[in-house]
Amino acid sequence: MHSTINLIAMLGGLRQGEILALKASDIRSEGVQVNNSWDNYKKKLVLPKNGKSRFVPLPDLVLVGLRSIGDVSSPKTKEGFLFPNKELDGPIDHKVINHYESVQGNIPMEVRFH
Repeated sequence: MHSTINLIAMLGGLRQGEILALKASDIRSEGVQVNNSWDNYKKKLVLPKNGKSRFVPLPDLVLVGLRSIGDVSSPKTKEGFLFPNKELDGPIDHKVINHYESVQGNIPMEVRFH
């Protein structure tokens, strides 16, 4: 799951909240439709930073990972989040992503999403 999140960020340029807000229904044949962003402070979906929905093309490698995650995770959550939290009532906490980055040791500096 974390490697897919990293690939979406690097290859698609999605913001952290946009990745966390992704749902199985957002996956298209050649990319993802970014309709929302997850607001970590309000704990709800909001419009993306620019206020508009957009299509983001992604390589097949990333789409295959997203589809496999969607097949497993989205039916479990009420909202259908691709990256659900343990309670299944929202996406994973943004701190989990940053913590994963800092403990891997593969990157010489700590990586933070914006």
